[in-house]
This record gives sequence, structure tokens and C-alpha cells, in this order.
Amino acid sequence: MRQCFTRPTERETVGKYATIPLLVIDEMQVRSETGWENSMLTSILDQRYMYLKHTIMIANLEHDAFIKHVGASVYDRIVETGGVISCTWESFR
Repeated sequence: MRQCFTRPTERETVGKYATIPLLVIDEMQVRSETGWENSMLTSILDQRYMYLKHTIMIANLEHDAFIKHVGASVYDRIVETGGVISCTWESFR
């Protein structure tokens, strides 16, 4: 793993987010989707899956676009141990 510019290290950061009781990731669609970023997200989510920790991911995407965005392996873990709630009503903004 790469070292972060400041402490804590990347490994420590991944460990922190992998083990906290509830992780909420908002604006999932706002990512650069670099290989490194995808690897870190998958690593955190895989560890959370292994530790049976709760994760909520929020995205302003249609169902199929969300699956493509997070990838098949992450989506499989979501539906295996949880589910997807599609909010298809009009915006209140």
C-alpha cells in the first residue's frame, strides 16, 4: 500500500474504516474512479463484509448505473447481506 502524505498510513486508514460499526458513504457517484481509488474502496468494503459491519452507500444513480459504478463484486456483496432501496420520486429541491 502507498504511504499517505501525513500520518496515519493508508493501512491504518483502511483498517479504521473497515472496522467502525457503521460506515455511510454519500455521493458514491462523485469519484474519480482511478484504479487506486477503486482498489481502496473494494478493500474497505471487502473487509467490512468479512467483519459483518454495516455499510450504507448513497448515490444519485439509476439502478443499472449504480451496479456499473461500484462493480459486480461489490454489488454482489450488497445484495447478499443487505439490499438496495431505490428512491424514484421527484426531487424536493
